[in-house]
Amino acid sequence: MENPISNKEQPDFESKIEFAKESDIEGIISVQESVLLSNKDLDQDPGKSGFLATKINRDIIEKAIVENGKESVLIIAKDDKGSVVAYLLAYDINKWIKSNPEWLSKTDISSNFLSDKKIIYGKHVASNKTIAGIGRKLEKALMSFAKDNEYDMLLVEICEGPQVNKKSIDIQIDEFNMKKISQYKDGEYTFGVYIKNL
Repeated sequence: MENPISNKEQPDFESKIEFAKESDIEGIISVQESVLLSNKDLDQDPGKSGFLATKINRDIIEKAIVENGKESVLIIAKDDKGSVVAYLLAYDINKWIKSNPEWLSKTDISSNFLSDKKIIYGKHVASNKTIAGIGRKLEKALMSFAKDNEYDMLLVEICEGPQVNKKSIDIQIDEFNMKKISQYKDGEYTFGVYIKNL
């Protein structure tokens, strides 16, 4: 599978952004463990890193790699040593809802609003390195993939409680012109849902 963004448009670090392969699974899991919400001290401000992630099981990662570019897309970033330092996992929203119908019932988003549009859903993004702009680069790669595959909108969710991921919220609103359309509870956590036209 081709790189999710054109090589001729990539700065040096962005050229290391690519679709995940089976050999990248352990690296993805390692990154995930470093930013899991369940491992964070709720009294600490997470704003410095900008990354807070919920757990992705190994079988979900494996499935995403198998179907990369179909029902889901798993994009990674590697450093100059070839180690995974960040990942982004996204789904076709209608296929996600079909497998996870409880998600829609938790939000106040109309099923009619989602059903007549082709929407890519950025579910997870994380990095274990303080590389400036790495999250933005992954999201831009996802947007490029989405446009190439005729998606109409990008939807993302961000943790808003009990830890508020303010850095990510500011980036989505100020830099990507995302609009908040919903908020929902999942266990002890609250997530905001943001969307933009592509």
